[in-house]
Amino acid sequence: MKKWFIGIVAFILVYLFFMVSQTPAQWIVSQVSLPKNIVLQGVKGSIWQGSINRITVDGYSINNVNIEVSLLSLLMFNPSVDTTFGGALVDGPEGKARLSHLLGYIEVSDGHVLVAANDIAQQLTLPIPLTAQKFIDVNIETFVMGKPLCQQLNGTVTWGTAGIKALDEKINLGTLSGKLECEKGIAKFTFDPKNNLGLTFSAYIHSPERISGSGYVEPGSKFPTILNEALPFLGSPDNRGRYKLNF
Repeated sequence: MKKWFIGIVAFILVYLFFMVSQTPAQWIVSQVSLPKNIVLQGVKGSIWQGSINRITVDGYSINNVNIEVSLLSLLMFNPSVDTTFGGALVDGPEGKARLSHLLGYIEVSDGHVLVAANDIAQQLTLPIPLTAQKFIDVNIETFVMGKPLCQQLNGTVTWGTAGIKALDEKINLGTLSGKLECEKGIAKFTFDPKNNLGLTFSAYIHSPERISGSGYVEPGSKFPTILNEALPFLGSPDNRGRYKLNF
């Protein structure tokens, strides 16, 4: 009798697993109340393997998002999702990441994002109009969500062979890089001071809607000559020859 009972239970569990695995991702998304600033378009596939044509957050879009849920992670009671997004033939960032601890504070690991430098430049209030060239490489070793934004963050940002077009000139900035970390719940990015601009600067992401930053530009021997024309827009230098930067 016990064998029959165990067999029936096993059949029911397998059947339920099969039904859940075939649940359309579109139906699951329709049951979730997303913030008003997030819009999903073109949701396809199942709960285990799905895709989203476009995710828009505050008007900024991520295209060609593919999602795959790890069955092993479910058996270990730590659901994780592998994601890839973007591509050479679509606008927006391109990259990959693994999301885990989905039932608590979400953790992002093995994250790599390639984003057009100009997409970021156009979000900033700058003293002169400019167009940024090339791509910015963001690597995230670990990011753990928290309040207001993070509990833990370790990563790097690199803008190799950085360049801008400003004042009708193309200007080579060299390589700009820095590190990502979490400071009192706020995501912090600090530039490596070894750069051609004499730039020492830290940016703080308090929330997706609020970003601030401060630092200095101290022109040196490698400072692009053409940018000397833009320095007056930054105000007057201090007694060390540094120009204050704020946003």
